[in-house]
Amino acid sequence: MEWVWQNLVLEESLSHPHLLNGLLALSAIHLVTKTDDEPRRDALINAAERYQGRAISMLARIIGNLSPSNCNATFCLSSILVICAWGFPLIAHPT
Repeated sequence: MEWVWQNLVLEESLSHPHLLNGLLALSAIHLVTKTDDEPRRDALINAAERYQGRAISMLARIIGNLSPSNCNATFCLSSILVICAWGFPLIAHPT
């Protein structure tokens, strides 16, 4: 599974901006968990929100036009958005 996320999903994101923005949002959420520097945390949370918003906006345009060329990226993004939904409450209110 690790190989799929580190290779196939990353490769797919190069052709699908909605997936790339989802990965950037998830990466920012992950980085928030690795820092105690409050200004950096705030900047990363803002970046995560921005990237997630872009991904959702792009997804809204694609969802009505699913095709074999974008269905894998769209499925991956859906999975990432679920993970983000679990992650945002943890980083916004860590206690």
